Order: sequence, then structure tokens, then C-alpha cells
Amino acid sequence: DFERFDPSKIGTGEGAQAYGHGLYFAGNEGVAQSYRDVLTPKLKIDNQPVQPTTTAQNLVVAHGGDVDAAIKEFSGRVEGWMPGTRDRIKATDTLAEMESLRGRVSFGPGGGKMYEVNIAADPEHFLHWDKPLSEQSPYVRNAIEKAGLKPTEPDLGSFGGVPVRGAPRWADTPEAAQALRDAGIPGIRYLDQGSRGAGQGTSNYVVFDAATIDILRKYGLAGLMAGGGAAAAGSQQQSQ
Repeated sequence: DFERFDPSKIGTGEGAQAYGHGLYFAGNEGVAQSYRDVLTPKLKIDNQPVQPTTTAQNLVVAHGGDVDAAIKEFSGRVEGWMPGTRDRIKATDTLAEMESLRGRVSFGPGGGKMYEVNIAADPEHFLHWDKPLSEQSPYVRNAIEKAGLKPTEPDLGSFGGVPVRGAPRWADTPEAAQALRDAGIPGIRYLDQGSRGAGQGTSNYVVFDAATIDILRKYGLAGLMAGGGAAAAGSQQQSQ
């Protein structure tokens, strides 16, 4: 629960930064909710929230925190495995870890909040990840050219991984984000997973400057926001 987005936390969520270095937002509320649900820890061990990483922890989560049910299910699964084999030894370690969790586990709704925000930037000023330079908005093309960030070849397809002068790559690096931000580009937009197959639909947004983001509302349940991805005059409202 926070009042401002903090760039120092970049990389502590999913951590991939696959579409550029910045703060990620979704135009589709369902996309935002799916990330909230996946990234919010539901498992507590010794009353401390834990993001499940081991087979034992994931099995306990799959059984709603019931350690006995997780052990029973896993024991039945490995019953026929040959003793002394690598898989059986690993299974023994998994069972021992689950046994160690007895009385130490709590499980329930992860909570977490959704944030409806206003991004003080024109959506057409965002670099479109899925389009080549020739299909970017006139603003983006001019900004890239004026900043000397024109790709080494004029039209190499989408911007993912295209080498540019002044920035190592478009993806993953703070240097690339800073170079684009200095050029007047507020961020990157790309089609979300549900839209990529059709080549159109709702987008996710990577925002370079946290100062352009204002939190309008916090909420926890799907369906409470109508039109969370709608464009406002000269700005864009999105959800994370």
C-alpha cells in the first residue's frame, strides 16, 4: 500500500523488464489483476509472507495450505518410483520439507491492491514496441531522429532488440530508457498477451518517469472499475 510509484523498486515484482526499463501498467483491468494475483504472496511460513519457490511450497499452496493433504498427494505420486534413483531422492527431500512445514504454515487470500492511475502523457508519444520505425507516430519518429537515436538500419521491424546509437538496446537497460526519455518519449507501449495474436487490442505501458503517474484510486476486486483503460484528454488512465 503506497502513495507514489517508486522507480527504485523496478525489478522486484516479476523482474523481467522484457519490454523496457520502467514502471509497468495495463490498459486491460484483467491483465493487471492477473499480475496482482500471481505476484502477491498467499503463503506464510512462521507468519512471514513467502513467494513459493520449491516443489513442497507449491504443493502446499495447491492444497490451500493443508500440509497433510499435500503430503498424501505427493506420497501417492512417488510411491512407484525406484528407491535410490535421483527422482526418488529428490522426492524424499520434498517430503521432508513438507513435514517441516507442519504447524508453521498459514494460507489465505493474498490481498494486494489494484491502482487506477493517470499517466500525464499522450499515448501517441509512447514508442510502440510492436511496430517498425516507419509505423511509429510522427512525434516518436521526430523525437528519435532529433536525439540521434535512429536505428542503425532504417526499418528493421519491431523495436525489440534493435541496436541504436546512444543506447545498447531498446529492451532491459536503464540507459536505453534514459536515452528515450531524454528524447521526449515518455515510455513504451506493447500489445498485451490477449491482443498479440490478433495484432490489435489493448496495450500494456512502460512508463519511464514516476513523476508522470498519479494514483486516482486503490481497490482490491475485479469489476469495481469501469473503463480503467480509457484515454483522458491529453493523458492516459491505466491500471497496475
